[in-house]
Amino acid sequence: MKRALDIGTGNGAYLLELYQRGYFPTGIDKRDRVLPENVKVARQEGRVEIIIMDALTYLESCTERFNLVSIRYPDELAFYLFAPHREALDFLGKIHRILEIDGVLEITSRIQDFPYKDIIDTVEKSGYFEKTELEFFCFGNNYTVRFRKKI
Repeated sequence: MKRALDIGTGNGAYLLELYQRGYFPTGIDKRDRVLPENVKVARQEGRVEIIIMDALTYLESCTERFNLVSIRYPDELAFYLFAPHREALDFLGKIHRILEIDGVLEITSRIQDFPYKDIIDTVEKSGYFEKTELEFFCFGNNYTVRFRKKI
């Protein structure tokens, strides 16, 4: 089964969408949040995994590989994409390291909040990824940019 990592998973709702798309999803969030009942059941049944930990710490120590890494803007970690160049490269490098060869980085936001041109520029200039899609994505009326890992 393909694996997905949802950085800043919040209440875990997107994990269920990832599961329905054929992934075994892992959500990482630094806050232990109240989970909706359907996410609790999926966690108990082993369909989703939720880890309460700082995502940067997780990325640094992670030995697993994922087919997809998802970040939502404006999550606090998405702001690393606007950090000074070295910090943005370091953040994107950590994601690149845990992605499988054909792995995908997915960055999503509500349309009115999404500075997608700036994000595309930062991610493409990193040299780690190339843009594959920019689309209106059906889950929660979000706008999504997908990048494929460069080898």
